[in-house]
Amino acid sequence: MEHWKRLSAGPPDRSFLTEILDGLAVALDCERIHLFRLRERGGFHVLIARSRDLVNIPRASERISHHAVRRMAGRGTSIFVPDARQDRRFRTEESAGGKRTAVSILAIPIFLEGGLYGGVYADHRFQALEDLSATPAAGAWMALLSAALYLRLESLAARRLRRELEAARVSLPRDASRPTGKTKAAAPEPDESTEEVEDLHGFISANPDIRDLFDSIRNLGASDLPILIQGETGTGKGLLARAIHESSTRRDHPFVTLHAATVPEALFESELLGHVRGAFTGAEANYDGVFVRADRGTLLLDEIGETTLEVQKKLLRVLEDGLVRALGAKEPVQVDVRLISTTSRNLEKLVRQGRFRRDLFYRLKGVDLLVPPLRDRREDVLPLALGFLEKHARAAGKKPPELTAGARGRLLRHSWPGNAREVENEMRKLVALGADPIEPRHLSPTLARQGRSGEGDWPSQGSSAWRLDETVELAEREAIVGALKASRGNKSRAAKHLGITRKSLYRRMAKYGIGGEETDAGEAG
Repeated sequence: MEHWKRLSAGPPDRSFLTEILDGLAVALDCERIHLFRLRERGGFHVLIARSRDLVNIPRASERISHHAVRRMAGRGTSIFVPDARQDRRFRTEESAGGKRTAVSILAIPIFLEGGLYGGVYADHRFQALEDLSATPAAGAWMALLSAALYLRLESLAARRLRRELEAARVSLPRDASRPTGKTKAAAPEPDESTEEVEDLHGFISANPDIRDLFDSIRNLGASDLPILIQGETGTGKGLLARAIHESSTRRDHPFVTLHAATVPEALFESELLGHVRGAFTGAEANYDGVFVRADRGTLLLDEIGETTLEVQKKLLRVLEDGLVRALGAKEPVQVDVRLISTTSRNLEKLVRQGRFRRDLFYRLKGVDLLVPPLRDRREDVLPLALGFLEKHARAAGKKPPELTAGARGRLLRHSWPGNAREVENEMRKLVALGADPIEPRHLSPTLARQGRSGEGDWPSQGSSAWRLDETVELAEREAIVGALKASRGNKSRAAKHLGITRKSLYRRMAKYGIGGEETDAGEAG
């Protein structure tokens, strides 16, 4: 098969995985097919979703029966449901919304390195499927898909490890080239490639979930569906909204932001719709509202969850009418606006509490995007830090300072409760201080304390920082460092001692910023 030859040429990219999935869809004779991976903390994440017409499927997770995925994961075997309409447990978000329900469902598990990685979910809404998963054609495509996923994950893990080793490398003294009678294995050459770090119009990330999000955004480029971006404060929701605009067909038209929570109720309607001169006391000139200013472009409603019910009512009226009539104007104006909303609040919870209008929530939630906090995507810490250093150094007319290995390690170990905004504030401060290179002593106290064992990792028992998740992470990090030291840096022996795979060890080393200076690696792993 030609695909096997291409696979042997190097690690596959996303487009190659898509081709394989398209071939598998034909072999299974299904209407839609999804490739998904299971999350460690439960649930799943759709990597690729395709229709029989070779088109990407938006909002793919809404098309999948969570019950079918749970059964597949629990049993570790394929699940075939000939008539899913007879069992309400197989309903999806799509069918709950009144759309056509899948007739048949097939979920096939994918195992990598002895563990359940995820699976393939296939269905058909218009006819019953046969279980063709055991046919030679389907088996060949599944084998190719598993091999391609394995090679892709190995390639990503290797690049991530090389980057973390480079981050943890200690500068040698000037006379280090003198022979000492004891030879250590040479450090791997740093990977200068930036292929894994992706930049979507200023939003940079090396995290697989965020990069999958980038693909979804590109697929929505020509769509006018409203988008709701959710995430903690400081995660970059506004920056992502700008990236969505720049990735769309509206990029050459205005991008207008309304900070909804900062506009007083009395002025909100005027800010939305605008007003004509004399419409009310103080209206001394005509004023265009944000909808008119954003015509043919994108309107961002920032922190929509902070608005009052009265403000929400006024906003909903505008969205339902589709026409904008400025206060005091005789005739409405037709506008063409793509709406994006952001929130750091749990809107579904606010809806249940009666603090956010249900009808407005579903009006805004055409596409729901979630930006994970920085503590869940530690591979983004260094790219963000280096990017902010360069940004603020250039603004100050300076050369971007270097980060020493010790400083990088501290950055990687910090939990960053303020997310990307906290990283930027820290890097701005460091540029202002003028230190070059930047060492741990230059960092803010909370970061400078993120040292190795015995240097203040553990919070005091009465401290507000005494959290179960952080305590578990610290204990896991201690165990990994201890195992690596006991094995003199041999990764295979350390992984065996810890009872995990070598690949899992690499991932944890990258997560906790563990490098050679802490493990005293005396031999290659």
